[in-house]
Formats: sequence, C-alpha cells, structure tokens
Amino acid sequence: TRGNYTSTKANLSPQHPAPSPCAAMDIQQAITKLATSDPKIQATAAEWCAQNADDAGPAAVLLVNHLASPDEAVREWCTSALESLGPPPDEQLSPLADLADSASDDIAYWSITLLGRAGSAAALHAAKLKAVATGGRSDVIRKRAEWALTQISH
Repeated sequence: TRGNYTSTKANLSPQHPAPSPCAAMDIQQAITKLATSDPKIQATAAEWCAQNADDAGPAAVLLVNHLASPDEAVREWCTSALESLGPPPDEQLSPLADLADSASDDIAYWSITLLGRAGSAAALHAAKLKAVATGGRSDVIRKRAEWALTQISH
C-alpha cells in the first residue's frame, strides 16, 4: 500500500543528512578528482581536502593551482583547504617554490605560506623566497615571503 512508502527526501533531516559526495573519498581519489576539468568534481574534491586537512598534504600543489579557477566554489573550497593544511610533504616543496613568483597573488601567497609552514624542510628554496621578498611584488606578497624565510630559518 501507499502508506508503507516514504520519500527519500522526507527521511533527510539534520539527524539524517544526505551523505556527502566526498564522504567515502580518500586522498588519492581527491587528487584524481582535482585533476579533472569538471569544476563540480574539483569543488567536491577540494571540499574533501578542507574537511580532511590532516590527510590532504599530497594535494597541496593542486589546491594552490586551482586558486586560478574561474569557478568560485572551487576557489573557495581550495582556500578553505589551504587555510587548514599543515606543512606540505617534502615532494610538494619544489613545485610550490616554482609557484612562489606566480603572476597570481593568490597562488604566490599560498605557495609561499606552505613553504613557510614546511619550516627548515624548505631551506633549499630560501633563495627563491628572498628574490620574492626583495622583488617588485605587492607588500602582502613581499611580507609573506619575509615571514616564510623566518620560518625556514628556525
């Protein structure tokens, strides 16, 4: 009878929310999804990274690069993930250093920030940071590079 059936939507509530599309994801799946060209898939992966920042380090370079995305949701989730991310893995440091002098202030800022979070592990990239700190960039970028250099020297 009809009375025995309930709508799926009717069963959703704060106590029983819809499962998140990123709930069953892991870092390798997030990296694969970030590398797609579909902004909705990228945003879902970046959201997973924001919610799982302790595991998202291997996606650091992809997250920084997606700050140039034309899609606002992608940029916002990537920024959220980067705000929560700890020091990036060592294999991410050289690609991050390559982005430190990006024409995009957002990309430069976050790559420099992550190098600073890496501390002494990023010491090989101090010359690049010094060049950014003394170059013709905005005050925000120059000061961030100076901060990163202090973190690296500790």
